[in-house]
Amino acid sequence: MSIFFVHCEPMKYLHSNLKFLREKSGYSIQEMARVLSIKNRSTYYAWERGDANPNLESIMKIAKTFDVSLEELLKKDLSVKRKVKQSLSDSLYEIEIVPRKAAAGYSVYFDDPEWSDQHIKKMSIPFKPPIGEVRAFPIEGDSMEPTVSDGSYVVAVKLLDLNEVKDGNNYIVVTKDDGILFKRFFKKDANLINLLSDNPRVPPREIKKQDILEIWRFYMALEPGK
Repeated sequence: MSIFFVHCEPMKYLHSNLKFLREKSGYSIQEMARVLSIKNRSTYYAWERGDANPNLESIMKIAKTFDVSLEELLKKDLSVKRKVKQSLSDSLYEIEIVPRKAAAGYSVYFDDPEWSDQHIKKMSIPFKPPIGEVRAFPIEGDSMEPTVSDGSYVVAVKLLDLNEVKDGNNYIVVTKDDGILFKRFFKKDANLINLLSDNPRVPPREIKKQDILEIWRFYMALEPGK
């Protein structure tokens, strides 16, 4: 029945809905291509432009990713008729969390599955997490105040490519020598990165690209006591 529906009914709003859902969730073309396991991001971009249509498997994956039905995805203008769920008070969603006790060793053992299994924990949050690999990191100190307070946890989405980073935005940067940093990211040149704090009393840091082990895009902060 699903195959018959997809091939016979007009996909009137598919392309505009793809763009709406992606932008509403804050993801780039490249990020969406990775989430949907598309090797070439131009393929996904063609879907948004209406130059090509995804196959049934991809359509079903898109619907599941954004928690919409096939009928809503294909036949309804979601920008007008639907509010994308960002907070569900009656549901809990599980994400990974780096406990404070494990933060010191994270930059050494972050890619060790045995260490991760032992030290990376799970936590439940009352809102739907963003698309991709999501993790919460502990924040110590006042370098990012007033944006994020000392003792907070920052929920962030893992990036696989530095080309996805946008100057001036906040990121969790995991470094070889300085561990976990939460800063504003600025590319100085081909090899150097400036990491700035929101607290004007804290001086900027300069690091080399090769010293970055992981980078995570800031999504939200969980403040102490909240």
